[in-house]
Amino acid sequence: MADNEDIDILNKNLNRYDDPDYLNVNGYRPSVDLNSKLKFEKSTIEKIASVAAYQVPGVLDLKGGVIAGIQETFGSEDMTKGVSAEIGEKEAAFDISIIMEHGFSAQKVYDDIKEIVSEHIQLMTGLEAVEINLKIIDLMTRKEYERYKNPENKSLN
Repeated sequence: MADNEDIDILNKNLNRYDDPDYLNVNGYRPSVDLNSKLKFEKSTIEKIASVAAYQVPGVLDLKGGVIAGIQETFGSEDMTKGVSAEIGEKEAAFDISIIMEHGFSAQKVYDDIKEIVSEHIQLMTGLEAVEINLKIIDLMTRKEYERYKNPENKSLN
């Protein structure tokens, strides 16, 4: 899960695009006629979507597959767990799996994830998120989730 410092840095960096002078450093704007391409690794796009999804209230965790589970067992965290992306030249589609916190509206969480993931993908990559599918893998109270993440800590009862 992304920590608050990472999220603050991301939001600060995203806000600079509102400044019209940001892309016009020393009066220079690169020509759009260049014969070049900007490409992203699939894992990079998935990580952007993951960090964005964690910002949505009601998302306790993103839920990955077997490999993510093995990595977590050994203390490593997969920042792309729970997110699968298909990437084209100008667009991306996502399947996101979450553990949702009890008491939140699934529809609101879904709408918020679509909005924030689309925004971050567009601002950071220029790609358009054309499809975002959400699968709620589990529903837990925050207390249940803390016990799930820290099974050795019995004081969370």
